[in-house]
Amino acid sequence: MKKYSVITLGESLIDFIPLTDLVSGKYKAAVGGAPLNVAIGLSRLLDHVAMITRVGNDPIGLEIIKTLRAAGVEDSLVQVDPGRHTPVSVILPKAADMERYIIYRENTADSNIDIHEIPRQIFSDTWLFHIGTLLSTTKQSEETTLNILQLAKKGGAKISLDVNIRPGCWKDKNQMIHAARTLVDMADLVKCTKDELEILGINPGDYVHPDNPDKLFVITDGPNEACACWKGQTISRAVPKVHAVDVTGAGDAFLSAFLYQYVTYRMAGQELDTEKIGRCMALGVKAGSHAVQTYGTHESYPTRAELLG
Repeated sequence: MKKYSVITLGESLIDFIPLTDLVSGKYKAAVGGAPLNVAIGLSRLLDHVAMITRVGNDPIGLEIIKTLRAAGVEDSLVQVDPGRHTPVSVILPKAADMERYIIYRENTADSNIDIHEIPRQIFSDTWLFHIGTLLSTTKQSEETTLNILQLAKKGGAKISLDVNIRPGCWKDKNQMIHAARTLVDMADLVKCTKDELEILGINPGDYVHPDNPDKLFVITDGPNEACACWKGQTISRAVPKVHAVDVTGAGDAFLSAFLYQYVTYRMAGQELDTEKIGRCMALGVKAGSHAVQTYGTHESYPTRAELLG
């Protein structure tokens, strides 16, 4: 049996989440970052979840480590950078999804993960590696990310990718598209929004055909129907209408629940089929709908009892 069910790889930061409709209004500071949110969401549902990230030796970095530990995420793979700060993100009220985030991460700790500090054994000891795209914003960090993924694939792990485009973090749109598409090519499971597909110019049908049975696309569209594309088939699930008070991190809640069921099937040695993918989708939709009804990010994610009840 492998030691880790899931390892997430990526940025960890502090999100300043708006509590009013004013940019100059009140904000709530919360530990965040999409890969961190997924790690914590999964830790509520699965055992043996860990995260690879790099934080500064500052109060924010120490708070991130404390939060991961309290959530049950193994923090032994978290690196502490003595010379760089932990990034922060300001989430703007009443803005379109990809324009909501102002992320301050120029030469911050998270973009300088050191592959030499990662024990090689974990690459053959993990069922699933989950990543985002933000680590690819610099050449050095992109190279490190690709090397880590190659080691993980060689060790037998599946790769999950949350496209999670944040245009403000990139200096060049073409670089962003090329880097994201490179990760899409490497991943076994790709989660993206309908808008992100359009930006990247990707047609899932080019990837998900019977000759490529391991490739799975999961596409969300806010309150609209979510769908999965696999082996030329589409499996859809409606999103229930709920009173949404904060959509921050809802996609991460969806993905945490989806990956929980996905990796559970994998650990049991069960092959995917449309019924199993439909079950993953149903849990993802339920978790996302649960999360938007409460302020905050991972604090609002369901426990296993809430998800399966």
